[in-house]
Amino acid sequence: KKKFVATMCLRKELSNVQKGGIIAAKKLGHSNSRISAVVGCSHSFVRHVWKSYELKQLLKKQTGRPRILNEAECKHLKHTSG
Repeated sequence: KKKFVATMCLRKELSNVQKGGIIAAKKLGHSNSRISAVVGCSHSFVRHVWKSYELKQLLKKQTGRPRILNEAECKHLKHTSG
């Protein structure tokens, strides 16, 4: 898996901690421009990190097939089958 190199961030690669800081700042309501000034990268890269985070959160909620039986139904099946 290739890491995304932030060419818009003065030719340096941001660490996961820095990307986490961008996400935390966005959650607190800071603007892309303000975050980019603090982190030292472009506001478009801040937007890229935030969109990637949102997509991961969306996909995380939708992963896997829904269960056929819920937990109570599984217990009932175990008790009735043996």
